[in-house]
Amino acid sequence: MNNLALLVNDGPVLPVFTDLPATPAHENVRTIHFDLEVDLAQRVVHASARVLLMGQFSTLGRGSYLFNEVDSTVLPAYGHRPDLSPYARLIDQRIAPLQTDPPFRQALEMDLDLSSALSSIGNDAWQLDLSGLLVHALADGFRATGRDLPFHWDFPQRDELSIKVHFDRSVAVDMGSASLGADTCGSILYTCGLDRVDDRQVLLRSGLQVSDMIIPVERAADLERLLDHGHRAARVVLTINAAKPTAP
Repeated sequence: MNNLALLVNDGPVLPVFTDLPATPAHENVRTIHFDLEVDLAQRVVHASARVLLMGQFSTLGRGSYLFNEVDSTVLPAYGHRPDLSPYARLIDQRIAPLQTDPPFRQALEMDLDLSSALSSIGNDAWQLDLSGLLVHALADGFRATGRDLPFHWDFPQRDELSIKVHFDRSVAVDMGSASLGADTCGSILYTCGLDRVDDRQVLLRSGLQVSDMIIPVERAADLERLLDHGHRAARVVLTINAAKPTAP
């Protein structure tokens, strides 16, 4: 081998570039919907959950469902599962095949026992602790005071979480005004609402829409308020009172 060949072999290895498929921002979507059946007389709560992960939510989060593993370099909340909620016990899980083309749709269903989330607080009054069900991938401990740098979201996203609760009787339900309403930070929107479907059913919704990935430091206070709102919803507790019978 001549000297030129030796020099070539000793040189740095040239990088090999591969074009990765790009997922459009509107395909970074996660939806989780819970249907809860609450038997207040027996203090039994059964939940069925339908989960859909798309785009970056699938890339970062599906390993938690499939292998009980989360990449240590990403925000742990991307790997949060409904059965990891403090009062949840997993009964069954059904996982659909992963769609291997973008946006890598991963769908699955879960059956959960949430009976330990229900407690009596008086005569015909109960609390239903839904902590850990409405968990968005939000930064922890963010504070605007003293911040000098902008905040960066991981990716544009739409994250929609909802809980439909069906009771065994007519009830009045309250979740406290602190968790209700909407907050914005530029084009970012967080909303949390409680709607009555009928005298035995309520629908709780929590939604996060992220368009702007970079939040300038001038909007840090708005961002802190929005993040705190989302974290409060992740700890929501419903207060339930049996409806008083109406006069004939």
